[in-house]
Amino acid sequence: MRKLLLTVSLAALMTSPAFADNSKSTITQKDLNNTAQVLQTGAKLGGTSEITQSGSIQNAVVTQSDDGGRVNSKLTANASVITQSGSANLATVDQIAETIDRVNSSKITQSGSLQKATLVQRDDGQVSTIEQGGTKQVATVTQGRAQSNDTSWYNGSAVKQYGAANTATVTQLGYRNDSAIDQNGTNLSATVTQAEGMHNASSFITQTGNDNVAKVNQGGTLGSQSTITQGGSFNTANVNQSNFDNNSNVNQTGTVNIAQVDQIGHGGGASAFQSGNHQYAELNQSGTSNTAGFTQSGAYQLAYATQSGTGNSSDITQSGQLQYATVTQSGNANASTINQTGNTYNYAVVSQTTNGNTSAITQNGAGLIAVVHQ
Repeated sequence: MRKLLLTVSLAALMTSPAFADNSKSTITQKDLNNTAQVLQTGAKLGGTSEITQSGSIQNAVVTQSDDGGRVNSKLTANASVITQSGSANLATVDQIAETIDRVNSSKITQSGSLQKATLVQRDDGQVSTIEQGGTKQVATVTQGRAQSNDTSWYNGSAVKQYGAANTATVTQLGYRNDSAIDQNGTNLSATVTQAEGMHNASSFITQTGNDNVAKVNQGGTLGSQSTITQGGSFNTANVNQSNFDNNSNVNQTGTVNIAQVDQIGHGGGASAFQSGNHQYAELNQSGTSNTAGFTQSGAYQLAYATQSGTGNSSDITQSGQLQYATVTQSGNANASTINQTGNTYNYAVVSQTTNGNTSAITQNGAGLIAVVHQ
């Protein structure tokens, strides 16, 4: 009886009256407890949805609407493809174009069990792909804003998750922004926010291992880029970029490493490479065209850099264990290099408040102290 009810329901869905000017839906379901609901409203060359489900207790919901004011009447405003295999997977897509004929596109592919994918697209020209395999993956993508006066279009998002219990969240509220998340491990978390007004920004997150966390927040105007690569376990990377043309690259392996990058100026460059265990690196960067780099290996290293002004550079390299380094640059065209090796308790502090200064500190041993004020 359950199969019969499903057949009747599906037949009714497939024979519902078509909307004017293109509305097409193709659904294929197998086994028991599959649910597909497609609502394509007011289509004027809007619509097109294809759902294929196999396994048991699958669920797919697609809601699509047209632009409301077609400029190029030959284009289809919305398109959605959902393919699910396995058991107890959920997928939800909501696509509404509001201005001109830039096609929204969505593709969700899920295999394994207990996967959940949610996609909401507003404005037009949005592109999203979600691919999930394994168990208990969750992906949530939001692109564009309602009633945005065509200021939140052409965003691209790609989410790929394998393993178990991984979470990916992408929010794109500006225009012409790109995000890519690739996760393969257990209990990984990646969050990307590209704020209203931001355009031509990009974020790339690659995670393996387990219990790693990556967060990227890009605001301001244009052109910032963030790359985070994580392996190992219990690593955390937080990147905040505002203003424009900032670049950040964080690479973490090992266990319980933390990198915090805050770029609120413009034209800034940041890099953090952490291996080993219990490393901490923090950068606060404002001003113009400042660069900072951290390289940490071993265990229990602490490194801080604060940059304002223009054209400053800082490079901190730490190996061994229990090293401490801090750099403050508030003038212009200053350069600082700190290299710490050894086993215990080396300490280096650099403060550059005037212009055109150079500092180089090398420590190799234990209990060494260096303080520079320029």
